[in-house]
Amino acid sequence: MSDDKVKRLKDKLENLPFSDYYGLKSPGLTCYLNSVLQVLFMTKDFRDAVKRSGDKNATTIDWRLAELFDALEKRAATTHAIVEFLRIANVYEQQDAAEYLEKILSLCSREASKIFRGELHYNATCLTCKEEKRSCSLFWLLPLSMGDSQRDADTVADRLDSFFDVQRVTGDNQLYCTRCERKQDANLECELKQAPGVVTLLLKRFTFDARRRRYVKLQHSAVVPRTLSLAGCTYDLYAVVNHVGTLTGGHYTAEIKSFQTGWWYCFDDRVVKSLKTKPFGEGETFFRTCSAYILIYRKVNRAPGEADGSDAAARFAPSGVEDEGGAGEAEPGDAPGLLNGGPGHASWDVPSPPRRSVSELDRSGVVAGWAPPPSPPSPPPPDDGRKHCRPSRNEPRQHKGRNSRREAAQTVTRKRENSPKTPWRY
Repeated sequence: MSDDKVKRLKDKLENLPFSDYYGLKSPGLTCYLNSVLQVLFMTKDFRDAVKRSGDKNATTIDWRLAELFDALEKRAATTHAIVEFLRIANVYEQQDAAEYLEKILSLCSREASKIFRGELHYNATCLTCKEEKRSCSLFWLLPLSMGDSQRDADTVADRLDSFFDVQRVTGDNQLYCTRCERKQDANLECELKQAPGVVTLLLKRFTFDARRRRYVKLQHSAVVPRTLSLAGCTYDLYAVVNHVGTLTGGHYTAEIKSFQTGWWYCFDDRVVKSLKTKPFGEGETFFRTCSAYILIYRKVNRAPGEADGSDAAARFAPSGVEDEGGAGEAEPGDAPGLLNGGPGHASWDVPSPPRRSVSELDRSGVVAGWAPPPSPPSPPPPDDGRKHCRPSRNEPRQHKGRNSRREAAQTVTRKRENSPKTPWRY
């Protein structure tokens, strides 16, 4: 057989739409769940960890994931047990894939979830009295803001660098300083203290439009690099969760690179196909996409002297807590304790921020050094780049009369004047 015929045969075989993997048969419209489950299944370290800790007597989700992964290795599997464990009541309601990725990881054992867990350190400095407050938090994913312009594509690497830039808060965003006893301008700084084995980036495509008073989806393209350099470590892209459609109706799929074959596959609920067109061409170091929502990078080499990620989790675990089930363990997004910055910092005895994940907050949201207001008014919808449910139509309407509206406006004004600025943004 001639070389030309061999080459043509090879090209045809590579372009055949066959797959070495199986899809998921799920109830209703739960593509948001299917996409993240396939990402977890195609993450070898995570798959092996849930199988090792898959004790049916445990309170974690590990053994249910282990059963699902065992079935996926042989045939198309069903997700009914996972849906029931996650208490998804309405399987026909569109949900957020990033939210359920975090939810699954928070329900896993510490051993299984540690590959996705990193540690951030925060420092807030009052620009008037120079008082500093330091805190730390674990995270599952890092939310990256996207620009409003559709002309220029957002570069993921630049957005990631901006996440760690020093941020100055002024004007309406001032923070309350306990030493000055008033709201002051401040600098907020974020540092990656413990790099996870898998870095998950959330592109904040769903944002609140203040002019139109509703959530919208940003459809412009993003430049996604093949590799990332973070905290002296190199990461390689191996999974992309895509969302096509609009805020009110869309569909999730996952494109994942196999750790076994090195090929890219598209996981679309029950259908799994090898990609005819790979994200990166020969010699290309990036690609452009208008649908990428979650980017997952795997660490390919460690920084010199880097410790295992489990050390960070151990520092935040209360004494006497067993590893199984992760009960009592500090969750990503918490402020597990305040780090004293030296003499004169004992006055920063304030409660920790509310229990929320990092992706639900701005970078200033996890700084625990600024005292919260005693009775904050109802916060506006969170601008965390995700989809949110509309308010219920059955909610009672208030302040129908002219006098009632005037009294309500006066009450809100008094609260705003008498309450210090909340230190975190919802």
